[in-house]
Amino acid sequence: MALLGNMPEFVPTGDFNIYKERLEQYFITAGISDEEKVAVLITTLHSSVYTTLRNLCYPDDPSTFIMDIDTGSAVSAINYSTYLYH
Repeated sequence: MALLGNMPEFVPTGDFNIYKERLEQYFITAGISDEEKVAVLITTLHSSVYTTLRNLCYPDDPSTFIMDIDTGSAVSAINYSTYLYH
């Protein structure tokens, strides 16, 4: 994985749709493989967003999910968690 630049942290008050678009571009420019996408996403989440995601995934670990940005499978739980803070 060749890193180029960095992704800012996603905060609960942010617009996840905008963040997702930027994240998709980051995956392309940094050469992030499909297997690495969940790990990259998790490391860019604010701790409160990650805590909510972890609670929603329980008893599973969020890192066991496969990131499918086109269908939003791993994204929908995060998107839902942001509504809890609005």
